[in-house]
Amino acid sequence: MSGTLRKSLTSEDWTTVDLRELQELRERTEKIQAASRVSRVKYLISLVVLIVLVSSGLVAFIFYQQVISSKGEPSKAGSPPKQVPMDVAHTDTATLTSKKDLQHQPLLEGSSTSRKSPSLEALVDSSNSVAKTDTSLFVTSKRTTPTTMKAERFEALTYMQNSIDLNVNPCEDFYQFACGKWNTSYHLPNSSLEVNMFSLIETKTFNEIKALLEAPAKDEEQPSLRNTRKYFTSCMNEGLIDQMGYDTLKEILLQEFEGWPLTYSMWDESKFDLEATVKNLNSYNVSTLFYFTADSDLMNNSYRTLQIGRGDFETIDLIGVTQKDLIFKNYGTLITEVARLLGPYTYNVSVLMEDVKAMVQLEIDLASLKEGSEGYTTLKSLVDTSHTMQQFQVFDWMKYVTIVMSASEVAVNDVNENEKILLKDVIYLPGMVGVISKTTNRTLANYLVWKFILTCIKAMTLPRRFFDLYEEYLSPIMKIGTTDRSRLCTSTTSNIYMYAVAQMFVSEHFDGESNKKARDLIKEIQKSTDWALEMNEWMDRKTKIFAKEKLKLMDLEIGYPEELENDEYLNHLYINYAPQNELYIWNYMKVMKEITSAKLRMVRESLDLKSWTMSPVTSAVAHILNRNQVIIPAGVLRYPLFHKNYPKSVNYGAIGVLMTREILHGFDSIGAKFNQNGHLQDWWSENTRRNFTQKIQCLTDQLNKYFNKEINARVNQKLNKVENSADNGAIKIAYKAYRSSIEAEGKEEPILPSQNLTHNRMFFLSFAQTFCSEISVDYLKYLKTFNRHRQDIIRVNAAIQNSPEFADVYSCPLGSPMNPKNKCFLW
Repeated sequence: MSGTLRKSLTSEDWTTVDLRELQELRERTEKIQAASRVSRVKYLISLVVLIVLVSSGLVAFIFYQQVISSKGEPSKAGSPPKQVPMDVAHTDTATLTSKKDLQHQPLLEGSSTSRKSPSLEALVDSSNSVAKTDTSLFVTSKRTTPTTMKAERFEALTYMQNSIDLNVNPCEDFYQFACGKWNTSYHLPNSSLEVNMFSLIETKTFNEIKALLEAPAKDEEQPSLRNTRKYFTSCMNEGLIDQMGYDTLKEILLQEFEGWPLTYSMWDESKFDLEATVKNLNSYNVSTLFYFTADSDLMNNSYRTLQIGRGDFETIDLIGVTQKDLIFKNYGTLITEVARLLGPYTYNVSVLMEDVKAMVQLEIDLASLKEGSEGYTTLKSLVDTSHTMQQFQVFDWMKYVTIVMSASEVAVNDVNENEKILLKDVIYLPGMVGVISKTTNRTLANYLVWKFILTCIKAMTLPRRFFDLYEEYLSPIMKIGTTDRSRLCTSTTSNIYMYAVAQMFVSEHFDGESNKKARDLIKEIQKSTDWALEMNEWMDRKTKIFAKEKLKLMDLEIGYPEELENDEYLNHLYINYAPQNELYIWNYMKVMKEITSAKLRMVRESLDLKSWTMSPVTSAVAHILNRNQVIIPAGVLRYPLFHKNYPKSVNYGAIGVLMTREILHGFDSIGAKFNQNGHLQDWWSENTRRNFTQKIQCLTDQLNKYFNKEINARVNQKLNKVENSADNGAIKIAYKAYRSSIEAEGKEEPILPSQNLTHNRMFFLSFAQTFCSEISVDYLKYLKTFNRHRQDIIRVNAAIQNSPEFADVYSCPLGSPMNPKNKCFLW
């Protein structure tokens, strides 16, 4: 029987026939390999004998010529007998070059495990290592051998083979088939909650960036790169931080905020200025009661507008406002222990406990406020609204905005009562004013200063003991995992000096050919998306025309921005970011102040819509709706998601589907609110909206039928409609783009050494394996506690079961779980 399964086989036949056949192939291959080893031994013996004979003959011939010459006889015309060329013996089943280290999980920086594992660089770069290969999927033929196939193509196939569970019928559960063995190759590090393809990429990139930052500066290095390394070095100087951190923090609290009432007995309530305190905190990018910034205007993205939004209550949000016992016990204890570190106390401990309780309750009250929609107002209207509520004395908006914008580091002095302001949450601000009107100045001061201290703790600007307390009391209940200084310093430096770090990375680890391949791929995706827009049945003609125009004008950014190659641009960009102190906290505060001030300074300047809003080294993609822009950074165009030498089937199935998904976000229920220029405009007709709602309801009903065995619960909540609607079309469109690219070349891709993994099958397999993951037992318990669900399993199978192309390629009988009779089609 052929290695390729015939379509006439039933779902039950798949597993039985395929496994039996694979076993036969394995046994046959092992026999051939054994014979090959014997042949190689015989060959070596023959080779030695032949060399000896030839050498002897050559010596005899030379001796003969010398004898003739010595006798004075003329040499006969001619040359020595011809030597027959010796070819290396080949067998039909060659030993396969593979990545034996792919059987091990690369460690995340700072984590530990009982199993010694290589770095991810070793997984990618050790292409010359030889391993015993499971022949169940790797059956080489005379047409394709490791010497005729690029190593990266073989690497892609190896990655797939290491993840597949052949005991699972792909027509029954494609996620389990594609990812069932993934966790045997990629184990969860002890300190992590989850490991997946993106975390593997992130870890590799992190290690490479860390090495670049640790490298000594070159003599001719640009100031932007030199300052980037200086900042990183100060962040890594834990000895100095531990030595000077306590006294420095006390000094800062006294200078900036008149001290922390919780630990400073001389705090004077009469000097407390709420607006000035919030302003000081905001200048260091600390979000407290609310955040205040300048960002693109949703009505006209060419300009910026002042914006006010809900404060950052990450701790309460992650724990859950209903978990009050946990909040008071863990969060409250953290505050208390930090206060003890900054003591001494000059008052009763019971006062300390009452203060902490009031602080925690204040944050719970703020975090519990209902969230609303966005809306525009003016500074005058904001003041008038507070006056109408008879709460104008609680927070003076005019005073606050004026002192922020007129500060020397901002110097925007033309703000008046007619200034337009975008409220990111029109419900939150009135509620916030109501909460603080019932709060004492002492509690407000304690809470606001605490938010600054907490920010410094999370940024690791303080002695290690502070961060240890944070992880001890909050990590277990917030499920945020653990970290170490090198990881945080690398991440922080990369975020602050985004373009400088990206320039280092791109020059070392990203090439022009990869960029070109990715651009060519997304152009094919764009063509197929245009086809899908034309063919879909839920948009009316007018809406289709608008959608196609939006797609045509979509800014597809690949790899990195051009500015990265301009040293002068980077030096000017980071001119105010030069570290001026060896102690990290001073450098951190200086840079945070510059970042915040720079945004506000540019409120009167137009926006460069081609600029990037995310780092080129990040392992994520984005659709910036208010710019009609999709960004696919160099950091995500990496093994195992993408490689310039991978088969097209793998690249289209993995990064291609990801690209398609991001493009489709421009045409879902949220993308429908932004036009082709990124401006706010509802461009769907009522008929289109009604049809879309019906299509989405089909998906929702389908998803609600899933039963999650891990948490013993049915998926009865409404999952993210936006993501699932994009998944529904991304596979179809990316697959069409793949087939179109093959048809344009006029030939199929070269056959790889697998009789069952055809390229069409590899497309769907590579899609599914982008979701392969392993999560910790504690995280599973967390999901069960809060009735949340693993999105990876559901998203793969939900998308696959609505794909006729998948059912055809994998020969799934109608009515099987992955090929149901009733399907949901959006695209």
